[in-house]
Amino acid sequence: MAKDWPFPDIPTRAVAAVLESLDASWPEPTNLTPASIHLEGQDRTFLVAVIALQDAGWLMCEALLAGTGQEPCIIDAVLTAKGRTELARLRGER
Repeated sequence: MAKDWPFPDIPTRAVAAVLESLDASWPEPTNLTPASIHLEGQDRTFLVAVIALQDAGWLMCEALLAGTGQEPCIIDAVLTAKGRTELARLRGER
């Protein structure tokens, strides 16, 4: 999986945590914070991972809130069809 990892400059643990949480809640939208996916105190890493996944078209959300509370929060996030397809490919499910 590391060879095909599409986010080489982003901490793998953060991207994986976001993807796992969204996959587990799919198709229902969910709110995520660093603490909710076991990245307590890693606000910047969380934001970098979420923004990279958005830019790649793997997730969409209603809003990304940063600097408005104790930690950043992504509101009503879901994996896109592309995100689900690419995640399945990375897992070797295709």
